[in-house]
Amino acid sequence: MDPLVENPNNLPPEATDTTATDADVAAVPIVATTLTVTNPFANSLHSFLTVKLDCLNFLAWNSQVLLTVIGHGLDDILLTRAAPPRLMADGSINLEHISWVRKDQLLLSWLRSSMSEAILGFLAQYTSLNSAWRALEKRFSNQSKARILQIKSQLSIIQKGNLSIFDYFDKVKILANSLSIAGCPLEENDLVMHLMNDLGPEFDLVVVHVTSRVDALSFETTQSLLLSHESRLEDIVLSVNSPLKCLQT
Repeated sequence: MDPLVENPNNLPPEATDTTATDADVAAVPIVATTLTVTNPFANSLHSFLTVKLDCLNFLAWNSQVLLTVIGHGLDDILLTRAAPPRLMADGSINLEHISWVRKDQLLLSWLRSSMSEAILGFLAQYTSLNSAWRALEKRFSNQSKARILQIKSQLSIIQKGNLSIFDYFDKVKILANSLSIAGCPLEENDLVMHLMNDLGPEFDLVVVHVTSRVDALSFETTQSLLLSHESRLEDIVLSVNSPLKCLQT
């Protein structure tokens, strides 16, 4: 909690304003005060984002930012424009507003440290966190929608081919995780159905078993069934080939 300090008496009264804009940053009065706001990420092991925002990776970067900010309890500053009024009802300085603006600027500085030069140039005109965040969402909204459609299209036509079941599951899981990052997670039943796509005739028995059940199987259970069936198929191939090798020798 911010410490209370004595308020100056020579400030002219003005209407309070609960809307945070870029102008709020410049409107914070410079006064002698013991108010301190520490960097909310100073002692965090997650203060540095592993993904640096560029023109192609907004979804992955956005996911990292939200997780970190929400984890620090600062999502109200990032995601809402509502800020405490600059002045109290009696015209005195509202210390909560000063604290809010300082945290806003710390977060904005933290975000900018994880951006490429091209994105930094785009955000130069925005001096408050929320206005910068909304500008980024607007700029990348079409890209995000296109990416979601692309991933769904890839899932709809995915094939096992010559991949092992383990590698095939990894391929499907990566696409599913990409959808989750994009804010469009798949239901587990839908994920299992995508796994059944074009496995090949040798897996028809498992596909019929999974798709005909009244109770849906989990992703992990389906994977185990397919891995077991793959292992049996490999054993059959080995048992057929072994006599042939003996005859050849």
